[in-house]
Amino acid sequence: WLWDKPMAKLEWVSENSEKWTRMGEFQRALEKGKSLEEAARDARNVTVDFSRHGHTGKVINRYVPFFNACIQGGDLMVRLLKQDPVGTMAKLAKYIVAPSILSWLLNHDKDWWKELDPDIKNAYWFLETPAGILRFPKPQEAGVVFGSFFEALLDTAYKKDPDAIGNWAKSAIDVALPGLQFTLITPLLENAANYSWFRKNQIVGMKNQRLPGEMQYTSGTSELSKMIGGSAPVKAIVKGGYSPSKIDNLIRGYTGTLGIIAWQWLGEGARALQGKEDLRPEKHLKEQPFIREFFVNDYSLNRSLNEFYDMAASAQAQHNGYGRKGHPTAAVKAVTKARSDIADVRKEIQKIEASRNISKERKRELIKMKRDKINRIATATLNRYRDKF
Repeated sequence: WLWDKPMAKLEWVSENSEKWTRMGEFQRALEKGKSLEEAARDARNVTVDFSRHGHTGKVINRYVPFFNACIQGGDLMVRLLKQDPVGTMAKLAKYIVAPSILSWLLNHDKDWWKELDPDIKNAYWFLETPAGILRFPKPQEAGVVFGSFFEALLDTAYKKDPDAIGNWAKSAIDVALPGLQFTLITPLLENAANYSWFRKNQIVGMKNQRLPGEMQYTSGTSELSKMIGGSAPVKAIVKGGYSPSKIDNLIRGYTGTLGIIAWQWLGEGARALQGKEDLRPEKHLKEQPFIREFFVNDYSLNRSLNEFYDMAASAQAQHNGYGRKGHPTAAVKAVTKARSDIADVRKEIQKIEASRNISKERKRELIKMKRDKINRIATATLNRYRDKF
């Protein structure tokens, strides 16, 4: 019951939002004087027609999730451009390009915009509000291929971001080409590789990879996964426990977004039933399960930190390959020290989180200060030594 009820309600919302869109298009077509058949055809094509498929695609779609949806999305775009190139381009300009340019104009000079993970930036439109930074998903193919392209051009011209076009091209290829991973084993392969092919990032970030398995989680990891990852039966099998972030990835991989939301709700319920002391920092409404899916969170604002860790790995590899043992260059020494300083600050955050003497509100303030310090260290080191590696 605990599992079925939340899943049923979320599934109802998902299915009916799709139906409402089609019914609205059907009604508008009838009002324009179109026949029932023409109106029905317009309603099917207003979004991706998931019932349309070829024989081979139908077979592959049994084993590869969203394979046919990806094929049909690209096919619909090509067909519309062939049938009515002028009208289709006008609609793309009105509903895709214009909102993308507006989003860029509103946000491009904000500090958080510069720190957005490129994959997140290319997939959403953003609106800063008093409650937080809202994110609205772009249409998968057209939104990324056309909308994000203009954002990347503007970022390149205005901010001189040399990676903007490259990041856009990577995202465009990802949405245009269907994945070929089999559903049954994909989450297991992802956990083994520590990389989510769907989310396009590491499951356990570099900052947590050296921690024991049971401690490999973030503030967004579900409480149920934390309980399982550090439980005695799991520790008896896996020394140090199993990563809660990877448990979340398994749930997401096998049940989708709705499944992981229900899993998070169950985790909060399990914590309450156990009567466990909650030492977590205060969470705002936008950080609660389900609601946080509509907001930008701290783990989406990680571009500089990710680039710093990439540079640190390159620095270490360069030294291992060409440096003298025990005699690193000044640049390697500086990057290594910065990485060590960041690790020390992370230890301070862990102590704050575990403290029983600090209020939840104060914990939140202190942790934000520490995270800001981490970002300053990473950004300063990147700006000074990026060209060395």
